[in-house]
Amino acid sequence: MFVYAPNPVSRTVLARWSLFVAVVAACSKDAPPAIGDVNTSGACPTHLDLSLEGGQSRFDPGWTGGAHGVGIPQGSDATVELYDCDASCRRCKFRGPLRGDPAIKPVVGQRCLAALSKTCTTDAECAGAGPCRMMFPPIASKISTTPTCALAYFEPIAGPEPSPMQGVFDFETGELDMTVLNIFINISIGACARCTGEDEPFDDVAEGTCDNAPATKCDIHGRGTTLPSTTSYDCPRPAALFTIKLPGDGASTATREWTMDASRPKCTVGGDKPCWCGMCADGKSCIANRDCADNRCNAVEGPPMQGSALTPYNIDNNACATTCNWDPTTQRGTCNDATAAPCYPDTGKLIARGSAEVFDGYYISKIANLVCMPAFGGVPDQVGGYPGPFIYEAAFRITPRTVR
Repeated sequence: MFVYAPNPVSRTVLARWSLFVAVVAACSKDAPPAIGDVNTSGACPTHLDLSLEGGQSRFDPGWTGGAHGVGIPQGSDATVELYDCDASCRRCKFRGPLRGDPAIKPVVGQRCLAALSKTCTTDAECAGAGPCRMMFPPIASKISTTPTCALAYFEPIAGPEPSPMQGVFDFETGELDMTVLNIFINISIGACARCTGEDEPFDDVAEGTCDNAPATKCDIHGRGTTLPSTTSYDCPRPAALFTIKLPGDGASTATREWTMDASRPKCTVGGDKPCWCGMCADGKSCIANRDCADNRCNAVEGPPMQGSALTPYNIDNNACATTCNWDPTTQRGTCNDATAAPCYPDTGKLIARGSAEVFDGYYISKIANLVCMPAFGGVPDQVGGYPGPFIYEAAFRITPRTVR
């Protein structure tokens, strides 16, 4: 554990937090209280500010390994509001994202999807370049060896509560349950622009220059964690090629585990071996027969890939010519062949490790999940290997805040 040295802006927050910790410490440390007897005193924090810790996160989708290692950049921030806290202020529901405090986070992540340099509050303000969405900075990434520029944005859901982020946070433990996380990934082929010559990133003052548009000034809004990059909402982005939905619902700070055994669906390639993920005849991804309408997970006669009536879906655990050299400690693997490509194993366990740590005035909460990425059609499935397993672990630095 290390000590957080607050900047002047956060001293008031820390003072309020110290008082809050004293109140929580007096409460029972047994089972978490149910959220039902809702607090009406107004003494609980009102917001959480979340900053993604890219270096502690991982996103490895698909069985080919071609899309493994996507690194969400530093500068990926979100704010949620708290409501329906229990009587002790220990556990609160949250929803969002919404704009944060500009004195703490000057960069606005609510922008027009087809014109990222323009901030907005409604679709109408985008003048045909919308919709207006909350988003993270552009992500410099690769699909296999091809440079790509991805954009993660939050899409409202249908129903009475449309917020794309919903869940419950525990102030005593830092545990987080993300019941709804509706994120779409918009992918462009071609490298993201770099913002260069910017001495003070993340202040939303454009003093740098876009390397693909020398006349355009920029501020650094995202700093790469797996690929060296300095991306900006201000710089032009390659035209979008396709968009996929991240299956994020149900992530939490708990650890998830899968075991390869005979109950798993059969791969469509590589003989009669079991696969981490399968596919229903209607194209839905599955891990067991019960997931399919006809009770058959991995129907070989499933639909062909979009764009080619002759190309069937291939579903495997890896694209290795020989075997996957899998390290159960790190939960990472590379093919034991000349490609040394990222891979998932044919045996053993897959583990997505969640965690929650409490520090002085903030938390590090890592939400994790194991899911099967669905098929999207055409290029994404061929290159990324969908349907296929997806380990993701997203670590957030979470700071409580009170707005009166």
